Amino acid sequence: MLFLFGFLLFFYTVTSALGFIVLPNFGEIYASTILSVWILVEFLFGDRILLGFMRAKLMVDQNRISYMLSNVRLKFSIPRVSLYSSRRVRGWHIIDNAFSSPVIIVNPDTIKKLSDKELETVLSLACYTISNGIARKNSIYLVLFSIILSPLALCSLLERYRLDALSVLIKYLLMPFVILKDYVLNGKAIEQSAIEGFLEKFDVKHELDAGLFKINTNTVEKRSYLFQICTETISLTHQEGKEKLSYYLKVKHGL
Repeated sequence: MLFLFGFLLFFYTVTSALGFIVLPNFGEIYASTILSVWILVEFLFGDRILLGFMRAKLMVDQNRISYMLSNVRLKFSIPRVSLYSSRRVRGWHIIDNAFSSPVIIVNPDTIKKLSDKELETVLSLACYTISNGIARKNSIYLVLFSIILSPLALCSLLERYRLDALSVLIKYLLMPFVILKDYVLNGKAIEQSAIEGFLEKFDVKHELDAGLFKINTNTVEKRSYLFQICTETISLTHQEGKEKLSYYLKVKHGL
């Protein structure tokens, strides 16, 4: 929480200073007001905006999965969870906006690959991260970092028109914030902590590792740099496919 306060204070200070430089007469007020409105819009509608970029579709007429998700969310005392599918993401992602119900986004090919037990286990891990606040924390950081890293959305367009030098400059200037995001949101450490806490309550290690391995074998289309950063922030798992493959083959060999 202290980091969030410091980050916002720094963000407002820099924005106000830039506003004053551009418009000496009340420029800092205009800049801070625009920033406040931008942050408010991101907090209120950020999940809908990201779902739009993901081209995510609400999964309906999936009685087996809906029934399974209902049982899992009730086990973790979660009132409502929506399940979306998107071919623009490889793994599973969770958005837990304070102003709407949590959302789980999956690659549809994952549903076909996972057995019923593996699917129930991964859904349980997703609901576990929602119930203990991990997903909400990541979603809050996603809003803040997506705002400050938003100029990265221009990089693909600039590169398309052969303005590679300007694209590289934008990435260079924003790289400290990308590194800061990785430092604050250490994906592997967060994942490992969540999995350890989850496995302490449920003895499903084999099903979980097998399910996460299958998730990481999905392939996706090329995505923009900003889109990758956003999806990495809210990813359920950050473990690499080789790590999962090593464990999965070892287990299968021992059977």
